[in-house]
Amino acid sequence: MKLRPIIALCTCLVFFTLAVKAQENNIPVVKLFDKEYYKYEVQASETLYGLSRRFNVSQEEIIAMNPFLIEGLKTGQILLIPVRIFEPDKDELPEKTPDNSAEKSQEKTPGKSCGKSSQKSLKPNEDSLSAASDSSVLFEKWEYEYYTVEKWRENLSDIADNFGVDIDEIRLHNPNVPDRLPRGSLLMIPIKKIEVVSEIKTAEEEPSEDLEPKIFRKPNIALLLPFMLDDTTANSIERYVEFYEGVLMAADSLKQLNFSFELSVFDTGNTLESLRKVLTSGWLDRANYVIAAVNNEQMMFLSDWSVREKKYLILPFSSRIPETEFNPYIYQINPPHSLNHQALLELDTSYYAGKNILFIRTGNESSDERRELFDTFQISLKHYGIPYIEITDNEPPAHIAYSFPDTIARHLSLDKENLIVPAPFPMTESNRVITMIGSAANIKSKARITLLGYPEWLALSKNNLPQLYQLNTHVYSNYYADFQDQKLKQFQKRYAYEFGKDLLNTFPRYALMGYDIMMYFVPKISGSEWETESLQHGFDFVRIGENGGQCNRHLFIIQYTPQRKIISRALPR
Repeated sequence: MKLRPIIALCTCLVFFTLAVKAQENNIPVVKLFDKEYYKYEVQASETLYGLSRRFNVSQEEIIAMNPFLIEGLKTGQILLIPVRIFEPDKDELPEKTPDNSAEKSQEKTPGKSCGKSSQKSLKPNEDSLSAASDSSVLFEKWEYEYYTVEKWRENLSDIADNFGVDIDEIRLHNPNVPDRLPRGSLLMIPIKKIEVVSEIKTAEEEPSEDLEPKIFRKPNIALLLPFMLDDTTANSIERYVEFYEGVLMAADSLKQLNFSFELSVFDTGNTLESLRKVLTSGWLDRANYVIAAVNNEQMMFLSDWSVREKKYLILPFSSRIPETEFNPYIYQINPPHSLNHQALLELDTSYYAGKNILFIRTGNESSDERRELFDTFQISLKHYGIPYIEITDNEPPAHIAYSFPDTIARHLSLDKENLIVPAPFPMTESNRVITMIGSAANIKSKARITLLGYPEWLALSKNNLPQLYQLNTHVYSNYYADFQDQKLKQFQKRYAYEFGKDLLNTFPRYALMGYDIMMYFVPKISGSEWETESLQHGFDFVRIGENGGQCNRHLFIIQYTPQRKIISRALPR
């Protein structure tokens, strides 16, 4: 069965105090199970927000009665909208006239004339005050189990029997649903009615001392991605869509392995307000873990929400997340560069001792986070008394013969292994430097060389492969996908079949990222010891500080051997 992505848009839950009556007089009303509903046809340009305001009901109530709305509101759809009975507050009642106010007052308090009052004290006792301050019921709602029809023309009665639910109850919560359902249809099966309670916390709650992942029999996972479905100019959502498709493929694989979990998907847009609507709507109340992609503006709000609600966050994309340092509920998949650099610098000094170490520099270097590794590497070697040579490509005047490859070749040793560490460069400059080092290796062909490269070198073109092989290049990276691996070939074929396209040519591949994250976390948070070999990402989490979140410190070393093979291995810790 092909996977059909259904993006569930979560909308803001808004309550209004005034009812609109006159304008609904011409809308037909139907009665189901002693409850009245407007039978309303959606008009052009109408929104769910506008309908909720017009009919004085929450957007969640409309979606509950019309579950197909998770795929969007469309002109011509027939909706069942609860009829809200308007009951004015006491403050809105007509004022009493002077003539009858006293008389009515005496009628309501008959014990007053005897010197005794039958009225109860208006001051609440401690128990009632405590109960009122602890919580208050906002509204009642149903808890659902979502069922996707897998057989052609499946009977609604059979589904009702399988879940032990009355067929009329299913019809009530799924209006317009036929008795025989086409494959791919989504049903909301009402399981139980629950009260949504507003809790008032009397003291700041601290995370429990046990900060390891909590185990859930049936985990509920929410996926927050900036699909920006209402932004027709968005051109960067392809990667998030591919990530989502990888998540769906993992969900299908996990289902075949008999793992049980719930997955909901929400469009968070790219603004703080769009994220706020999702987080405050109540749709995430049941979520245990949240996989999210947010920008810097949204991140602080999301982090505060996760601490307050004790929701675990899995953050796959950014490596710059300062909130990880103080939010114990965060799992950061893409670690900061400093953590990678620390791992490389913690290698046994015997690995570097006895080598002829050359640092290559030019006038066109990058000043990003990679520079930290280059500079700290030199400082560390000095600290341990390990010698090195720094070679800079400074072209002399035109009348002086000069060749940078010749300069590098003169410093290559025939007695020791040569470890060459280039400075961080832009991609075009990296290409030029690799070519010059390759030329130097040709000049001194008997020299044994190892070239240390940066993660972005994985994106170099195939034209660079001969030189990477020749120089025994070692590249460090948090991810690596071997497309010659049989499992990855099978994944590519399955992806092309399910979605009718090839993987995007990006580094990393986002479908593989989504797949690996689900295949790692779902068994773990389900309490299972089952493990699978990842396709692109490895996972080895370490906590940041005493009360911080966890960062993935797994690091690959990818070696391009002179035998024209690519070998990847995890950096030992």
